[in-house]
Amino acid sequence: MEQFKKYSSEAEYVAGASARASAKKTIISVVADSVAKFDGYGVFVEKEFVKDGDLIVYDATHGVRFIDGDTLPATKALTTTMLSSLGVKAVAVVFKYKGRTIGVDVNWGPYQRWAAGFQIAIYGIDTANGGSFTITHNATTNIDIAYSAGSTLSEVANTIKTTCATALYGADYWTATVNEEAGAIVLTMNYYLQCTSLEVVNASAGEYSRQITPIHYQNCNFVDIGVDIVPESVVHRKNGLATYYAGINYERMLERFRTNGSASTNQPVKHSEILNEAVFTAEDNPLVYEYYNGSYEAYIADQMAIRPYSKGVLEPKQHTFGANTHKLAAITYLDINGEQQPAFPFAHWATNYDPMGIGVESDTRIGAGDWFNMDADMGAAFMADRKVDGSDIINLTLAKVGVTWRPQDSTVWTETSYSVRHSMVIYSSGYLSSNRRYTSDRTRAVAAFD
Repeated sequence: MEQFKKYSSEAEYVAGASARASAKKTIISVVADSVAKFDGYGVFVEKEFVKDGDLIVYDATHGVRFIDGDTLPATKALTTTMLSSLGVKAVAVVFKYKGRTIGVDVNWGPYQRWAAGFQIAIYGIDTANGGSFTITHNATTNIDIAYSAGSTLSEVANTIKTTCATALYGADYWTATVNEEAGAIVLTMNYYLQCTSLEVVNASAGEYSRQITPIHYQNCNFVDIGVDIVPESVVHRKNGLATYYAGINYERMLERFRTNGSASTNQPVKHSEILNEAVFTAEDNPLVYEYYNGSYEAYIADQMAIRPYSKGVLEPKQHTFGANTHKLAAITYLDINGEQQPAFPFAHWATNYDPMGIGVESDTRIGAGDWFNMDADMGAAFMADRKVDGSDIINLTLAKVGVTWRPQDSTVWTETSYSVRHSMVIYSSGYLSSNRRYTSDRTRAVAAFD
């Protein structure tokens, strides 16, 4: 049973706390004719009144609902029991951004590449008699492959990978797998340098190749694939410096760079690298030390990104609310079996995320197609108030239902592009910067619940 109360002021509301607690029921209070407050246990609130840290839940009867985060039990075990008794499942935690209600998924997504690698299929491998051929990279670098009679396709694939790795870049950037159905080897190059072609030439036993990916997605201009995404290559710090990275969580930046910052000396006041505290002295860096009056804390505060009116990757035109995620997710290529594969795996995963397994349903705002990746500005805004010890309101709720997102927990992709080969990530060191699209980083889905 619900009970309604009205208070003329915040002080009057606070004074009535014990009376509300003794009532042992859900109470909705109106304070000064405008602010609605909820007291009780697992209190459902209307969307208009949700705040940071409230829990977004789902049930088949009512669809999306919101529970006041302050009324969740103190432990994950108790909260899980409560949600089960209410017949709902936890989906996301509320994060208010630019006047909109964003739901941050209660679970981490997988590690995956921002973009797919460059692939070719190699056919005609004569395992019975052996053979040789040359793989050319960009029609300039020749990689000679030879395999013995009696080799298996797996052994030839390993030879190809090892030889390619020795010739270019290293083992981390090449994969060679066997497709038994096609009787072929799929060779993939993952690297940030340009790759316009890989092909087999000078074949001794009828070996030949077929290009699978139309371009190298890990190094491409979006205009070449018909997507209107303009990369932004700078982040602006509070000290006025336009550079390639800037802090977005002060507490984590201070903790991290005290001991892990640069050991450079005699730096100018404005410099892109961030000094550690040991060299923040009048002797090692006199100009910097004097400018910040000997305060390392003030120095770190000046390395933070300008928000909310910055330029570059944090400009308003970059605030897409998932538009870029959906553009990128729509781009696919046909693999060796003729099946569609995502050119941008991180975006494809978010767009197809379906936490409740309900499929695509109109107006659910919770099924496949409703989710996306944060852009750089949303990520910066979200991480700004997260606490290293997880004591902030959003992490307190996450801890009760799933996995926290403290600033030091994981490096996470955003949908914002930095250059033809880099995209922006939220680093676990507390700053925003770019990473190469071939690397694997974490993902986390968000959705708008307006």
